[in-house]
Amino acid sequence: MNLYRCSTLAIIVPLLFLTKISFALEKQADGVLFELKKQKETDPQWMKIQICTENIIRVIASPEKSFSTRPSLMVNKTKWEPVVWSTKEKGDWIEISTQKLMIRVHSKTGAVVFCDTAGNVLLQEKAAGGKMISSTEVMGEKTFHIQQVFDSPQSEAFYGLGAHQNGMMNYKGKDVDLWQYNIVDVVPFLVSSKNYGILWDNYSRTKFGDIRDYQALSSIILYSKDGVQGGLTADYYKDASFQSLLASKTEATIEHEFTDKPGQYPYGFYRNEGSIRWSGEIASNQTGEHKFKFYSSGYLKVWLDGKLLFNVWRQNWLPWSQLARLHMEAGRRYPITIEWIPSGGFIGVRCLTPEESLYKDALSLYSEVADQIEYYFIHGANPDQVIAGYRLVTGKAPMMPKWAMGFWQCRERYKTQDELLSTVKEFRQRQIPLDNIVQDWFYWKEDQWGSHEFDPERFPNPDAMVKQLHDSLNTHIMISVWPKFYPGTKHYDEMKEKGYLFMHSIEQQRRDWVGRGYVSTFFDPFSEGARELYWKQINDKLFSKGFDAWWLDATEPDMGDVPSNTERLLRMHPNALGTAARYENAFSLMLTSGVYTKQRQTKSDQRVFILTRSTYAGQQRNAAASWSGDIVSRWHDLKAQIPA
Repeated sequence: MNLYRCSTLAIIVPLLFLTKISFALEKQADGVLFELKKQKETDPQWMKIQICTENIIRVIASPEKSFSTRPSLMVNKTKWEPVVWSTKEKGDWIEISTQKLMIRVHSKTGAVVFCDTAGNVLLQEKAAGGKMISSTEVMGEKTFHIQQVFDSPQSEAFYGLGAHQNGMMNYKGKDVDLWQYNIVDVVPFLVSSKNYGILWDNYSRTKFGDIRDYQALSSIILYSKDGVQGGLTADYYKDASFQSLLASKTEATIEHEFTDKPGQYPYGFYRNEGSIRWSGEIASNQTGEHKFKFYSSGYLKVWLDGKLLFNVWRQNWLPWSQLARLHMEAGRRYPITIEWIPSGGFIGVRCLTPEESLYKDALSLYSEVADQIEYYFIHGANPDQVIAGYRLVTGKAPMMPKWAMGFWQCRERYKTQDELLSTVKEFRQRQIPLDNIVQDWFYWKEDQWGSHEFDPERFPNPDAMVKQLHDSLNTHIMISVWPKFYPGTKHYDEMKEKGYLFMHSIEQQRRDWVGRGYVSTFFDPFSEGARELYWKQINDKLFSKGFDAWWLDATEPDMGDVPSNTERLLRMHPNALGTAARYENAFSLMLTSGVYTKQRQTKSDQRVFILTRSTYAGQQRNAAASWSGDIVSRWHDLKAQIPA
């Protein structure tokens, strides 16, 4: 057997075989390695229980008789001080004990149970084993889908996972799709009401709860408003007030979700002018809770089973999903009406039939691309101690500058140097305290995105502007910077020459929304060389002028228009570390890491402050704060900010 060598200690305790049980185990300096006897194809072959501290346990389960050496991006601490712990055999179980925890591993299934020192169960895998690893291929890479399922009592609550815009505070019994989006912040860390946390060490698309993809509306039974089975009645109107009928037809799907998958409309219907009403009834062959997802921009109203569920609006370049659940009796019909005023936008309606029993009273985590299952179990006497454990593993948040705690003035953007300065002067004249003013995007010439150059007609002397803000007006200034570049700029040429750009959008000649539309792309922050060059560019043009802080925008990244997830990944593939699918959630982490590290190296006596609209586990160590993205000014969205 190959030995798995601890990163902290070179000592290897002699191998110990227990013949009574169906696996071999090896006691190592920092934990126990198990060689499991596979019962199913999806079972792991190796598993390690690593003792990081008395209350932090790292679990690794591999489909092979080896562990991946791929370094973690989110984990900041990999060297741990030795911990006093012991093992013993007890019936069908191996018990591993520290001063604060007991971990039990079943001899036949390899199922793991986390207990307190009194033996009370905190978290346990499904009895038959909750680890599932299946081989697959994603974006040309041979890899694995992974899933970890635990039992969870009905009284347990789950919090965390970042910031999501569906109005949910407690995720128990809910489903959360973790992938970066303008108004979504992803952190694969959850905290239980039982005072433990799970840090899921993976960067690909991850799902909490039911892992199934939503299906077409035709997966249930549809009836027209005249009662004919086969689809809903779709009434297309020429106007936005549902008055001038253009056409009526029966439709079994509502799928106009993405620019690369726009769907078909009747001849003569224009999304910028018209409106659509779908109406009829839905039914199912199954009794149970059915899930619905209404993805849209523009104005949307939904009535289901006689109740108005949603009356929402989204800007067209940023659709979002509203989630609903309905308990349906098999064979019974339920009325449904969907009214949509697209204003040029997008819509998709999908559903899921009752979920498998696997997810009933369970905690499930799934990732699309992985080498192995890898997570940290963190226990504490209260939630604050759990968060302290998370901070220990992923890194401390450094002290922010004192001024960042004060009042900021910001608007969509200041279009000129005079406009910005006059705003600050007005604050001072009215004796309103002000600590920071924010210069948002588009201070450059229209066709110069990525140059980081101020348009001299609108900002004739940015150096003097910053000096006046500091010296005369006693104010700090934050500047918006994107990881985006237009061909034709010097910075684009520098990045392209080094191979630091994602080229799919360039090859497809995809244009953005500015002016006449310009071809653009983003740089690859997963490359150390690219991070260094990016810093050199923004340092030369901005930081050296005295700008105090960074608004790092579009760190999802924002790959333009409304692409499907497949198309979005192509636009950020490949990166310096691998496929876009493997690393799709970590763009913001790597971008902020580069700026934080390089600024500290450039000026070690100045605290860093970064604002982003995306985040990831570990990003707090980069002095990065996040906001909830481009939400809209409606009560529905304000309400969603509280749990987010």
